Amino acid sequence: WVHVAKRASVMFARYFSAFVLRPLFVQYWAMRSGYDDELLAGLVFSIPAWMSLACLFYQHRNPAPPPVLRSFVLCTVGLVLQCMPSVPLILIGLALFGWSLFRGMVHLDALIFETAPPEMYATAFSQMHFFQQLGALVGFYAAGSAVAHQGLVAPFAVAAGGFVVTVVLYHRFFVSEPAAQAVPA
Repeated sequence: WVHVAKRASVMFARYFSAFVLRPLFVQYWAMRSGYDDELLAGLVFSIPAWMSLACLFYQHRNPAPPPVLRSFVLCTVGLVLQCMPSVPLILIGLALFGWSLFRGMVHLDALIFETAPPEMYATAFSQMHFFQQLGALVGFYAAGSAVAHQGLVAPFAVAAGGFVVTVVLYHRFFVSEPAAQAVPA
C-alpha cells in the first residue's frame, strides 16, 4: 500500500493543480484582457491543448523523456506569467504551461508502469485514474471556493502551490528514496 499511496498522492496533487484553473479561466481572461468575446476566450483557453499537440509531435521526433521536476517547475512559471496583467505574458504563460504540463504528465503517467509489477498494471492504472479524477474534482471545487473568497487570480496561486507540492512529493518519493536505496550501507 505504501507504493500506491506514493503514486496516488503525486497523481492527486498534479491533477488538482492542473484542473483548478479550468472552471473560471474564461472570466479571468475577460477581466485581464478587456475582451468580452466568448469565441476569443475559448481560443485562448485552448492554447495549452494546442501546445500539448505540438509537444506530442515534438516528442515523437525526440523521444528522450524530460526531467519531470523541470517540467513542473516550468508549469509553475507558466502559471505565474498567466497572473500578470499583460495579455502577451498571459499568452506566453499559457503556451509554457501547456507544453510543460504535457511533458511532465506523460512521464509521470509512465511512472505508474515503472513502479508497479506487470501483473498489477490494471490495478495500478485504476487506482491512479481514481486519484487523478479525485484531484480534478477537488480542484474544481477549490477553484470556486478560492474565487468566491479571493477573486479570479486566486486559482493561479492555488495551482502554483499545488505544483510545488507535486514537485516535493515527486522528488521525495521517486528521486530521493530510490537514490538513498541505491547507496550501499
